[in-house]
Amino acid sequence: MKQVLSSSRQYIEQLKTAGYRDEALFLANAHANTLVPVEQSMTPRDRQMAEKLVHLVESHPGHQIVVWGASSHLVNSLAVIDNMKPDWTYDSAISMGQLVKQQLDEKYFAIAMTACTGTFGAQQIGIEEKRIQKPKPGSLEYYMCENEFDQAAFINLRSLSAREDGAWLQSPLLARPLGYEFMRASWPLVLDGLIVVRKMEPSTPVE
Repeated sequence: MKQVLSSSRQYIEQLKTAGYRDEALFLANAHANTLVPVEQSMTPRDRQMAEKLVHLVESHPGHQIVVWGASSHLVNSLAVIDNMKPDWTYDSAISMGQLVKQQLDEKYFAIAMTACTGTFGAQQIGIEEKRIQKPKPGSLEYYMCENEFDQAAFINLRSLSAREDGAWLQSPLLARPLGYEFMRASWPLVLDGLIVVRKMEPSTPVE
């Protein structure tokens, strides 16, 4: 397997050198996904996703590109998050967003979603429906959900945390934008924006 992976990496580099950038990226996607179980890490996949996204941005100057994905891949940093699990941490994890942020700086704006109540799940891909518990006192969701808003609210963490009256957002706070599990972080280091949904509903297949 290691020999195959090494040979494929060389072939990908040859394609890049010959000017076949899109073809090289296509093969690199498969290479990165194969490395995940071999290295027992998501880093190869996130590195490849970052390279692909930066390539798309460079190939479409003047355009705004929206990427929809799992928040754990899109965040600006995983290592600053305390996931409050003693058996595994994000200490050495590298996200796609972190790598993209290093290259695009403020052009990259990472947004995640969280909710006050409701349920989440996607049975069509094996994620059973679960009820979202009430926000813990002192959490970011608690402060948001205590306020009046209709279906959803948006917090611009990047701009608000830079203001004097928003400096408290830089403090380590509980929040659950990653899989609805409470974690602690200075969230402006993790995300640029946060959408808070009043009542979340699980995704359902379209007939």
